[in-house]
Amino acid sequence: MPLPLDPFLRAKAVRYLLLGWQPEFIAAEIHYSVQHIYRIQRNMWKFKDSPTRPRLRKMGKPRDITAAARKELQTYLYRFPIASQYEMR
Repeated sequence: MPLPLDPFLRAKAVRYLLLGWQPEFIAAEIHYSVQHIYRIQRNMWKFKDSPTRPRLRKMGKPRDITAAARKELQTYLYRFPIASQYEMR
């Protein structure tokens, strides 16, 4: 795994990519690997002009609580109505 690119050099690479430079020439200009420039180019295409991957993953639909778990939660909350979520199991 290569070291992260300096934000200044990454911005320079993005600027050159937007100007239409070839990745090989960009890599020679900023003295970094061609593979990394291709990765920036792919991320810009894949993640709507962002040179890096998003840090947060998009989650799908959350699982619905089962009927048995809901019943158990209701009985617990009826017994201890002021319990915080940290006191629950």
